[in-house]
Parts: sequence; structure tokens; C-alpha cells
Amino acid sequence: MSKGIDMQSIAELANVVAMAEAGTVHFDCMRESAEDYGPQIRMRLAQSLAIPAPIYSNRPIATAENLL
Repeated sequence: MSKGIDMQSIAELANVVAMAEAGTVHFDCMRESAEDYGPQIRMRLAQSLAIPAPIYSNRPIATAENLL
């Protein structure tokens, strides 16, 4: 029997991953020239800095076995 896929949980995890990685990619540029980013992008990138490393690094890893 397969497990039901909880799409809400998957979407929440995907958002954490995307935000954390975007913050990492843009960190130096934001620090040096934040004015080059629009206000909404600056706000979202700033929010990404609030994601604690343990939350991001200890996130569940999606595999076929635990999704099906």
C-alpha cells in the first residue's frame, strides 16, 4: 500500500529550500548593493537570512520510498 503524498508539506519544504538557497546565492551582492534589487526581492532575500541552518540542513530528504 502506498502512502498519500502530502503536497502541502512538500510545498513548504520546497519554499524553505528555495529561500535558503536564494539567500546564499545573493548574499554578497545584497550586502554590497542592495539598492540594485527591488523592494519585494530585498524583503524575501532578507527573510531567507532568518532560516536557521539546523532547520535547513536537517530538512527531510524526499525520496521515492518516503513519498510513495
